[in-house]
Amino acid sequence: MSIYLIPPEILSDIFRRTLSSDHDDNPISSNTGPMLLIQVCRTWRHVAVSDSSLWSSLRINVSHATGMNHPCIVELWLKRSAFQPLTITVWIDPFSHLNREAREIVQTILHMLSNVSERWVRLSMTLPASNRLFAEFCSSQAPNLELLSFKIGNWSMEEAQSINTLLRHAPALRTLQWSNRCSWGSWDAPFDSGMQHLRVSWANLTDILLDTWITLKTALEILQRCDNLVNLDLRHFSYNPELLFEPNNSISSQQGPALHDRLPYTHLPYLESLTIYQLKLDEGLSLLMERIFVPKLIHFNFTCGFIDHVKWPQASFHNLITRSASHLQSLMLEYTGISQDQLIQCLQDCSTSLRRLEVYDARGDICVGDTLLEMLRAQTLPDPFTYHATLCNNLTTLILHRVVECTDGALAQTLESRTSISLSDQKQQRCAPLRHADIIFSKCFFKTNQLDLHYLESSFPKSAE
Repeated sequence: MSIYLIPPEILSDIFRRTLSSDHDDNPISSNTGPMLLIQVCRTWRHVAVSDSSLWSSLRINVSHATGMNHPCIVELWLKRSAFQPLTITVWIDPFSHLNREAREIVQTILHMLSNVSERWVRLSMTLPASNRLFAEFCSSQAPNLELLSFKIGNWSMEEAQSINTLLRHAPALRTLQWSNRCSWGSWDAPFDSGMQHLRVSWANLTDILLDTWITLKTALEILQRCDNLVNLDLRHFSYNPELLFEPNNSISSQQGPALHDRLPYTHLPYLESLTIYQLKLDEGLSLLMERIFVPKLIHFNFTCGFIDHVKWPQASFHNLITRSASHLQSLMLEYTGISQDQLIQCLQDCSTSLRRLEVYDARGDICVGDTLLEMLRAQTLPDPFTYHATLCNNLTTLILHRVVECTDGALAQTLESRTSISLSDQKQQRCAPLRHADIIFSKCFFKTNQLDLHYLESSFPKSAE
């Protein structure tokens, strides 16, 4: 069958399926996306130009090398999108110093985008902070905007006023992704992120990603207003007592239980996913877990860079899960220094609900040994004298990287018992078969200041029973 005999509506559907991922990865140009399709033949050009949905996503990259024809392409793209809801991504090196020509191009493009702000649905901006650069852009009305992502470099408080104008004019906003840095190397150094200056309708948000310096005080202040929050990701969270309270506040010098008692309790009735990263494990994680209630939490992910002076807050995590009556389905712990006994307690707290377990380390902190492996082992012959309930009987994914140290055969026996469960065994033991396992052993031998690591990796791909 000749391709020219394909009906236009089917050809248009093929184009949409082909370009669905292309929009996200490639910036608009005459050589990508639908601009490339219209160069094939007259028929393809007619179909592509007629289908406005093909032009509803724009990724605009601007640099010193961007030509003056770039605004023309943006204008053409917007025109052909007709009245389609728009997904827009603008990327400029957030720490660049644009020359005059590039700056004029940026201002022209932002002006074009602001003229169609009523069609914004998803807007992602990565750019250097400059009030003169995007003040007009942020004054736009965005009644249909659902997702807003700002990544700003060389941040200062001057930008907050302009961005607040946009936030006030975006009543449909549900997802906020915020990243700001006061300098190129400020990711893991304390600085005032300015989050408290943003006038966001926090109560309307369901998804929040904060990729900036967030103190315990700021986090609790924000969460108290997030009545409908479902997913929370804190990328640079810290206790940081020197920023907890104003310097002239007497409580700023208080430590320990006194400070703990003065922090507010926060109820997050709809929170399902909580992800936290800390450069250095500190008291902030423990205090946060002690002050929140998360009855619907099903995904918990925590990553730490260093554990120099503070240990994994096992008691606080246990209190969070039991107090909230959460039923975790996935648990990911990376570089936490958690012990085997502590990990066992974590798994016991969510034994019947857990579906996915991931534990990572590379510093010799072993938390999976014979005891835990025996508890995870599926029992094939339930003997009333020796039988014990299998820990995490609904677990289907197990990922353990450099945290396993056991006697020969212990891990193999556990994995075999969990991967060779028949349908009848499932009913008898009430134990789900393991679908995916990814294990990396770590054995360390120190020889004259040289660390020699030997890894053994076993992987069990998904398979149907």
